[in-house]
Parts: sequence; structure tokens; C-alpha cells
Amino acid sequence: MSEEDKSSFCCSEKCCSVLGYVAAVVVAIGIVAGLNVMLRSYTQPVEQANRGSKGVERKAERIKLNNEAVQAANAYGDPDPNLIQRVPLERGMQLIISEYQNGENSRAILNARVTKSLQKASFE
Repeated sequence: MSEEDKSSFCCSEKCCSVLGYVAAVVVAIGIVAGLNVMLRSYTQPVEQANRGSKGVERKAERIKLNNEAVQAANAYGDPDPNLIQRVPLERGMQLIISEYQNGENSRAILNARVTKSLQKASFE
């Protein structure tokens, strides 16, 4: 081989070492990518199972809270004797309508409620 052929064909140690490093990096990236794909295939069924079970738990909790709210709206109660009295929703609407049918009486009731709420707010 002539000098010209040797210069066109890369045979130096520096060139071979750089080529070796590049090959090692490519192989390392390939190994990491392969491990990532393998581990994802093992963990995806577990993630799907967890999502499904948590979804069922959340749905059951929402149903329970909704049922409690419906029961509270349709029942008499005394949750806090200083502030409110709980009556069923339909009965409460009937009471409000009956209170405000008389104009003078409704104004006096509204003023009394505002005064009472302001007094309670000032003590707290």
C-alpha cells in the first residue's frame, strides 16, 4: 500500500479509539433502552390493576357521600343548636314561602335574622 492509500483509510490508533468509544456509547444506549422496554412490560399490568382498584374505591366513596347528602337534605336534625336547625328541603321551602307572604312581617323577620347573625359574628 502506498502512503496515499494509508492516509485515505483510517488506521491510526486515535481513530480506532474514537470509533471504539462511539460503539461503546451506542451499545450502552441500546442496553438501557432494552432494559426500559423490558421493565415497562413488567410494570404496566400492575399499574393498570392499581388504577382500576382505586377508581372503584373513589366511585364507592362518591356514592357514599352523595347518599349522605341526600339523607341530610331530607331529614330533620340539630347539627349545631346555636346556628341552624335542619329541616327537609321541601318543608324548608314551604316555611320560607309562608314567612314571606306578608310584606311587613317578612321585613321584620329578615331584620331580626340579620341582627342575630351580626351579634353572633361579633362574639366569635
